[in-house]
Amino acid sequence: MSLLYVFATRDSVVMVGDYRRYMMKGPAEIDGQFNFDAVEGYMDNAPKAYKANNNFIIGCVGHCIPVLDELIKLIAKSTIMSFEGAFRTVKEFMDFHRPNMKRFKTAVIIGGLTASRKTVISIFRTDREESENVFNPQEIVYVGTCAGMNPEQWIDRRIEGITGTKDELEILCHDLAEYVSSHDWLVSKKHNVFSLAVS
Repeated sequence: MSLLYVFATRDSVVMVGDYRRYMMKGPAEIDGQFNFDAVEGYMDNAPKAYKANNNFIIGCVGHCIPVLDELIKLIAKSTIMSFEGAFRTVKEFMDFHRPNMKRFKTAVIIGGLTASRKTVISIFRTDREESENVFNPQEIVYVGTCAGMNPEQWIDRRIEGITGTKDELEILCHDLAEYVSSHDWLVSKKHNVFSLAVS
């Protein structure tokens, strides 16, 4: 599960992701709820967010699907892929594999700049057919997921006091990771923050 959020304005995109992964000795969920009793241990060695280039940031969070994790890492190594290319690659993968992945709760989030240099956020979920997309927002928007708590009231309060510059969103992301990790052991203090700006 862990932490992965992306924030966007019309001028910038900023993503935060932590590093925690769990070793499970039983089912990860029972009746749709995380099975804390099945956690055998954890390590902080699995980054959730990656910055590929100056076109997009990508992250994956939720139940581990090894082939999807490898795809995300491969996409993240690209020095020339566009946001549109990353979007198309993830969409085709999800469309093809969704029947086998519906039982998992996994999300892939891409934040980036389109070919026309407009900001965009797209989120793909294994249990939903369509991606959710936000294009060129005029105010601060965010999407994401967090393992054991919902930090969105905290986020909303913090957003009220800022204009949404890239620097402000980077600080917000670091603070979000610190806040969540101090209240939720499912999220590590170790985290990455990556950003893109319209130039």
